[in-house]
Amino acid sequence: MKLFNAPTLSFTALLALGATAQAQTTLTPVLSEGVEVMPNGAVLAINHVDVNNNGDWLIEYDSDNPDSSLDFGLAFNGVAIHLEGTDLGFPASHAGTWVQTGTIDSIDINDLGDRSLLFTIADPLAVLPNHRVLFWTNGTTGITYPLIEEGVTLVDSMIVPAGFGLEEPVGAVWDSLSEVWQNNSNELIVGGRTNTDSDDMLVKIVHDGAGNILSQTMFAVDGVDHSAVFGGTGDHGGSTVQGFTMNQENIDFNDSGQTIFMVDDNAGTGTSTSDNDSHYYLDTTEIIWEADPSPQLNGFPYGHLTSAEVSINNAGDWIAVVEDDGPTSDDFMLIKNGAIVRKEGDPVPGIAGGWVITGSAFGQPVLHDNDSITWLCDWADLTGFDGGLFRDNTILIQEGVTIVNGSLVEDIEASSRYMSASENGSWILKRIQTTGGVDVAVLIEVDLTNTSITCDPANNHFLGNYCKLDTSAFGSGVGSDLHIEATDGPAGEFGFLLVSSSATNSTAVFNGVLCLDNPTGRYNLQVATNQGLPQLNSLGQFDGAGVLQNISGTSVSGSGFDVPLELPFSPAVMPIMPGDTWSFQLWYRDQIAMPGDSANFSNVLTAQF
Repeated sequence: MKLFNAPTLSFTALLALGATAQAQTTLTPVLSEGVEVMPNGAVLAINHVDVNNNGDWLIEYDSDNPDSSLDFGLAFNGVAIHLEGTDLGFPASHAGTWVQTGTIDSIDINDLGDRSLLFTIADPLAVLPNHRVLFWTNGTTGITYPLIEEGVTLVDSMIVPAGFGLEEPVGAVWDSLSEVWQNNSNELIVGGRTNTDSDDMLVKIVHDGAGNILSQTMFAVDGVDHSAVFGGTGDHGGSTVQGFTMNQENIDFNDSGQTIFMVDDNAGTGTSTSDNDSHYYLDTTEIIWEADPSPQLNGFPYGHLTSAEVSINNAGDWIAVVEDDGPTSDDFMLIKNGAIVRKEGDPVPGIAGGWVITGSAFGQPVLHDNDSITWLCDWADLTGFDGGLFRDNTILIQEGVTIVNGSLVEDIEASSRYMSASENGSWILKRIQTTGGVDVAVLIEVDLTNTSITCDPANNHFLGNYCKLDTSAFGSGVGSDLHIEATDGPAGEFGFLLVSSSATNSTAVFNGVLCLDNPTGRYNLQVATNQGLPQLNSLGQFDGAGVLQNISGTSVSGSGFDVPLELPFSPAVMPIMPGDTWSFQLWYRDQIAMPGDSANFSNVLTAQF
């Protein structure tokens, strides 16, 4: 059942730091308020969204059907797959079943196309007429299975670590399902309770992709001694675990099974400045404790962590939205691996007017596998259009500026249910509201690279490989926002970058080919010294793996080069301007017989700013 065919809308998003570079971003409205979804009616509100690495999407919506028992639906890539009051999309084992209560507790589509949906069903012929079921759909076969069902699915074989209490007795079943998380490895994290124990628990479930559970392992439960179960980090002795925050945004895990989650115990005195009862763990390692000093210079302890929103990528890096007990003007922050990335009071990137980030609304931030971050924020613009959705320093949607379906974006809401971003960073699905408060789900395809490779392959160096500028991308947050990496160079040798406005040359120089046209600028010590601009020095040395390590202090990451705004054309300093295209090539020493005997060149990276 097709829902919506929308035109593709494109706009160019200005990067931050003086708006010196540009990135192409495509916006497509995929479902909007007012679209007819028969037989339910027209879409009235968009409630929940999710997207994967391929741009496949799920959207939960309400319709304007006057019968409240028939007004709910779920769309997958423009097709209605569940409609309240019908058995559409359910397996034969649950024929006659339909969605009950008009809401889904969790929706998820992973990168294999597997769908995980947890909701209450109405099945008048069943022993349990109204209960929650986790339906899981195999993305390859399209077959849907009732993977976990309240009152039905056994838990008596659950693996329970020492200190968590006795194993569940024979015949014990899941009695309450609160929330579910999914990765790409046939693993689920389920929060809930059993029918023999009222304690909340978090369980990792492995299944075979064909409806069969292979293992269930409890990794957190309330009612146990905190220190005995989770370790002795911090002063947790004698405190008892009270529970966990079981919302989608408060727990996350990656394809390796690494899990970030919150533990709340009964420690603390009950005041916001001295509580120490909330803790975040990465597996068994405590990464944030409420009693710890925050990364702020003032050293105030963290505020309560119950509502912290978290994300972990497949490298095991994590981010969290937290607050401390300092002044309210800068107490909210977004931290990555414990260090501040953004905080209240920081300048809003890429927005004229000198505005600063206000409030706590970083949205549901997502840390992508390429280390970029999708986030949103508000600022105090008196026009009322004071919010934006960002990828690192790039604004993707701005209230009062971006146009969708012919109307201005009026509101970019922060709720985690209204935004999803893919692990690879290529796709964002966001509910926004246009003029008049009209709900629209916008699918955003992000291309922040805008780079291409020429003069490839370059000539080999004396170790039998050629140097490549092939792992570069916008998003550094420094200077022009372009970071350049050089790989596969000869270990121990030195090099620096050259730049030109074009690269059509093919002049043989020593062992290599110079592809850049004249005039050519050099990011090296001599030019930087003459101009008094140390950031123009890209001098580096290849390590044992052939990666150019920056020795001039002009790379935040330590390798490669963060291209500045200024261009190294001595004596006059030229800036990189919006719309410019510049080409980069690495000169490096390529020894054959005697040290300093010869040189070579990498391939060429061309970037459109």
